[in-house]
Amino acid sequence: MRFAWGCAISWTLAACSSGFSATQGTEAGARDAADENPEIQGGDSGEITVDATSPSDSGHPDGGPADAASDGSSADAGCSGLVCGGACVPNDDVHNCGTCGHDCTSLPHVSGPVTCSASGACTFPVSSCSPGWTQCLSNPDLGCETNIATTANCGSCGNACTGNTPSCSGSGSTYGCVSGCPGVDPTLCSGTCVDTTSNANDCSTCGNACSTTMAHAQPTCVASACSFSCNTGYPLCGGTCIDPTNDDNNCNGCGNKCAAGMHCVSSACTCAVGLLNCGGKCIDPSSTAADCGTCGHSCIGGTCAGGACQPWVVVQAPTSQDVNAIAADGQYLVWDNDDSLPAVEDVPLSGGPPVTVYSQGFATGVAVTGGTVELMSNATSSGEEAIYSGTAGQAGSATMLTEVQAQLVGTYAGPVFDPAGANSYFAWSISGGAELFQCPVGGACVQLQDPQATTGKLHVRATNTAVFLLDEGGGSIGSLYMQVPKQNPTVVATFVQGTALAVDSANVYWSTATSVASVYTTTVYAQSFASGSTPRTVISVSGYVAYMAADGTNVYFAVSSSPTANPASIQYVPIGGATSTKTLWTGTIARVDLVAAAGAIYWVQGDDSTVEGLRFP
Repeated sequence: MRFAWGCAISWTLAACSSGFSATQGTEAGARDAADENPEIQGGDSGEITVDATSPSDSGHPDGGPADAASDGSSADAGCSGLVCGGACVPNDDVHNCGTCGHDCTSLPHVSGPVTCSASGACTFPVSSCSPGWTQCLSNPDLGCETNIATTANCGSCGNACTGNTPSCSGSGSTYGCVSGCPGVDPTLCSGTCVDTTSNANDCSTCGNACSTTMAHAQPTCVASACSFSCNTGYPLCGGTCIDPTNDDNNCNGCGNKCAAGMHCVSSACTCAVGLLNCGGKCIDPSSTAADCGTCGHSCIGGTCAGGACQPWVVVQAPTSQDVNAIAADGQYLVWDNDDSLPAVEDVPLSGGPPVTVYSQGFATGVAVTGGTVELMSNATSSGEEAIYSGTAGQAGSATMLTEVQAQLVGTYAGPVFDPAGANSYFAWSISGGAELFQCPVGGACVQLQDPQATTGKLHVRATNTAVFLLDEGGGSIGSLYMQVPKQNPTVVATFVQGTALAVDSANVYWSTATSVASVYTTTVYAQSFASGSTPRTVISVSGYVAYMAADGTNVYFAVSSSPTANPASIQYVPIGGATSTKTLWTGTIARVDLVAAAGAIYWVQGDDSTVEGLRFP
């Protein structure tokens, strides 16, 4: 229902008719207006419309959404709502409704549930008003501003008591005009029948109005003494009415204190904007090495910058030596030094001094698993290649395991271990072709495969059930073989120029290259170990893929411009394929295999003497 005021409501002093206050915007001013103006009308809902130019229609004192708070409130930093006090708050947060600090839970004489509308206005039903109060004006920020226990607004907005029923009597939300005070409310105080033992406005005696400084509470009168009662949703805890949705010391319940650096938002302990809750602690994912980018993403030995792990130096060999091969498991990194001081050394990935397990000659390949080190070397009395086995961390422990009975005439590959660490495998070219061997840990090596015709460099990778041998071809026909022990080898693929080989627990990966006017393009393929599977293309890469590794999530490859150039980057794609690669690291890389182990990629820097590691992305 619309009605006419005696003056235009404004936040500046205006010309008002006699009997009207110019204190609109305060609780007292609203109550005076309601008490003194018999033209206030309202139905059972207590809702009205004001026919005046009033800023109260907007729900904010300034007639619209408030400016950003001084704490930098805004919907930024990844928050879908506001940033208040350094924490993200939702758009409908009743403590920061529309803007930081606009608290709907502190409205006068509102003791029931409140909400925040999409437009940033406090909203509540009339049933949320405290007993004896209602809402007659349209500004929700004034709360339940009208006392319905008065003769001017007895029981409802504008219901004046006159004539034969001059007094107002009742309780709760039910008041009516009466001719005399009933026995339950025997005392007449300023036209209202009250029980001074329980009436908060006239407690013990007329005019003794109770008040409270307790947040989220309303004053009460109990046995003629002033007290307080907590609003709905704000339980009593330690003598105070707590807000479990917004109290850092009582978040979602009495005594549930948020950890240092956290704030209680929507009943949950939440870290400040830009920080993550990792194990109950707020951390900065942009610079925390243990939680880089996300919780639990450790950079292992590297630092964290901009939310991305940085490489770290695992091994720094003397500059007079070259690192010719590397291998790693969950405990150790193993490498070989050649040139003036040929040796095979290992170092714990957790840190520690290197240990020389073999120093009899030049090693051409190394492997490690579960503390067992294997290597290929030609330091025999006949000068033939042989496999040696030793124990990581034990100096001089490597002894000969298998010696080849013929001189090598081509290339060699291995040794490599299967994931279980039960067997190692190696292959080499002799005059009759490529031979593949299996060496059970602690046992004698056996030949798995009759010589296969070879025309290029060899690569070997093993799973727990099969071993793969890739012959690059080198311009002639190359092949990828799968060998299951005690079975004949299977040709997985043939090609003109193979370049790299990798396996994980579910797939084998290989790459082939083509060139036009000396510009290379490499295609990476994958094939599942599942029966009946066929090769699929993972990605085509501009450049020459020299080395490859896989971790069950991504395929990583070192990319160079040609077969003879040093790789200049490490790139990767998901094992399911992609249309473009992502770059893991950029810089000159030595012509030594990539190794994926213990959550990281390891490679040799272009100086040939520095081994670096980088956490998987």
